[in-house]
Amino acid sequence: MANRGPRVYLEELRKAVFDSDGVTSRDLRRQAADGKDLPPELAPVIDKIRKHAYKVTPEDIEALKKAGRSEDEIFELTCAAAVGVSIHRCERALATLEGKGDKS
Repeated sequence: MANRGPRVYLEELRKAVFDSDGVTSRDLRRQAADGKDLPPELAPVIDKIRKHAYKVTPEDIEALKKAGRSEDEIFELTCAAAVGVSIHRCERALATLEGKGDKS
Protein backbone atom coordinates (compact mmCIF):
# COMPACT_ATOMS: atom_id res chain seq x y z
CA MET A 1 0.00 0.00 0.00
CA ALA A 2 1.42 3.36 -1.00
CA ASN A 3 2.02 6.03 1.58
CA ARG A 4 -0.75 8.58 1.06
CA GLY A 5 0.89 11.20 3.25
CA PRO A 6 0.30 12.20 6.84
CA ARG A 7 -2.40 14.77 6.08
CA VAL A 8 -4.60 12.09 4.51
CA TYR A 9 -4.26 9.94 7.62
CA LEU A 10 -5.02 12.90 9.88
CA GLU A 11 -8.17 13.63 7.87
CA GLU A 12 -9.28 10.00 8.14
CA LEU A 13 -8.72 10.11 11.89
CA ARG A 14 -10.65 13.39 12.13
CA LYS A 15 -13.60 11.89 10.24
CA ALA A 16 -13.60 8.73 12.34
CA VAL A 17 -13.65 10.60 15.65
CA PHE A 18 -15.72 13.66 14.83
CA ASP A 19 -18.00 12.69 11.94
CA SER A 20 -19.07 9.18 12.88
CA ASP A 21 -22.09 8.17 14.93
CA GLY A 22 -21.59 7.97 18.65
CA VAL A 23 -23.25 8.34 22.01
CA THR A 24 -22.32 12.02 22.08
CA SER A 25 -23.17 14.50 19.35
CA ARG A 26 -20.67 15.38 16.66
CA ASP A 27 -20.85 18.99 17.83
CA LEU A 28 -19.99 18.09 21.43
CA ARG A 29 -17.05 15.98 20.28
CA ARG A 30 -15.78 18.89 18.18
CA GLN A 31 -16.19 21.21 21.17
CA ALA A 32 -14.11 18.80 23.28
CA ALA A 33 -11.48 18.71 20.54
CA ASP A 34 -11.31 22.51 20.45
CA GLY A 35 -11.79 22.99 24.19
CA LYS A 36 -14.42 25.65 23.51
CA ASP A 37 -18.08 26.20 24.36
CA LEU A 38 -18.28 23.14 26.59
CA PRO A 39 -21.00 22.58 29.17
CA PRO A 40 -19.76 23.76 32.60
CA GLU A 41 -19.52 20.27 34.09
CA LEU A 42 -17.25 19.12 31.24
CA ALA A 43 -14.97 22.12 30.82
CA PRO A 44 -12.54 21.51 33.73
CA VAL A 45 -11.90 17.85 32.90
CA ILE A 46 -11.69 18.38 29.14
CA ASP A 47 -9.28 21.25 29.72
CA LYS A 48 -7.16 18.99 31.92
CA ILE A 49 -7.18 16.25 29.27
CA ARG A 50 -6.13 18.73 26.59
CA LYS A 51 -3.31 20.30 28.62
CA HIS A 52 -2.17 17.74 31.23
CA ALA A 53 -3.80 14.37 30.60
CA TYR A 54 -1.57 12.67 33.14
CA LYS A 55 -3.22 14.76 35.86
CA VAL A 56 -6.72 13.35 35.29
CA THR A 57 -7.82 11.49 38.42
CA PRO A 58 -10.52 8.94 39.20
CA GLU A 59 -12.22 11.77 41.10
CA ASP A 60 -12.45 13.79 37.88
CA ILE A 61 -14.22 10.90 36.17
CA GLU A 62 -16.51 10.36 39.14
CA ALA A 63 -17.47 14.04 39.03
CA LEU A 64 -18.56 13.61 35.42
CA LYS A 65 -20.58 10.53 36.32
CA LYS A 66 -22.26 12.42 39.16
CA ALA A 67 -23.07 15.19 36.68
CA GLY A 68 -25.00 12.59 34.67
CA ARG A 69 -22.44 11.58 32.06
CA SER A 70 -22.26 7.89 31.13
CA GLU A 71 -19.01 5.98 30.81
CA ASP A 72 -19.51 5.86 27.04
CA GLU A 73 -19.94 9.65 26.88
CA ILE A 74 -16.86 10.17 29.04
CA PHE A 75 -14.84 7.82 26.84
CA GLU A 76 -15.91 9.50 23.59
CA LEU A 77 -15.24 12.99 24.93
CA THR A 78 -11.86 11.96 26.32
CA CYS A 79 -10.90 10.52 22.93
CA ALA A 80 -12.20 13.61 21.14
CA ALA A 81 -10.20 15.95 23.38
CA ALA A 82 -7.01 13.89 23.05
CA VAL A 83 -7.35 13.39 19.31
CA GLY A 84 -8.19 17.05 18.77
CA VAL A 85 -5.04 18.20 20.52
CA SER A 86 -2.95 15.54 18.77
CA ILE A 87 -4.20 16.50 15.31
CA HIS A 88 -3.56 20.18 16.02
CA ARG A 89 0.01 19.41 17.13
CA CYS A 90 0.65 17.17 14.12
CA GLU A 91 -0.62 19.84 11.75
CA ARG A 92 1.64 22.44 13.35
CA ALA A 93 4.62 20.09 13.08
CA LEU A 94 3.87 19.32 9.43
CA ALA A 95 3.51 23.03 8.68
CA THR A 96 6.88 23.67 10.29
CA LEU A 97 8.49 20.90 8.25
CA GLU A 98 6.94 22.35 5.11
CA GLY A 99 8.24 25.81 6.01
CA LYS A 100 4.74 27.16 6.66
CA GLY A 101 4.87 27.14 10.45
CA ASP A 102 2.74 29.59 12.36
CA LYS A 103 3.56 31.11 15.71
CA SER A 104 0.49 29.71 17.55
